[in-house]
Amino acid sequence: MNNWWIYLSPIYTSIISIVVGYLVALIKKGKTTDKSIKIALGALLRSDMYTIYEDYRDADEIPESAQKEMDELWQAYHGLGFNHMG
Repeated sequence: MNNWWIYLSPIYTSIISIVVGYLVALIKKGKTTDKSIKIALGALLRSDMYTIYEDYRDADEIPESAQKEMDELWQAYHGLGFNHMG
């Protein structure tokens, strides 16, 4: 993994979490029910989960921060009604 990713990962994760949280809140409140937004958001969440999986697939140990991020992504993904393994 590149050294720059170690420093940018928390920033990237925070921005994604804020955007995902905002979109999930909008969907839950019923302010937007556009199915294409829901599907696109699910695809982004699934992609992020897959990226984390690829990063740590062969690792002996997963950092707590990566596990927490994966849990948050899964909760948002499941909250949208998606139920794939991720």
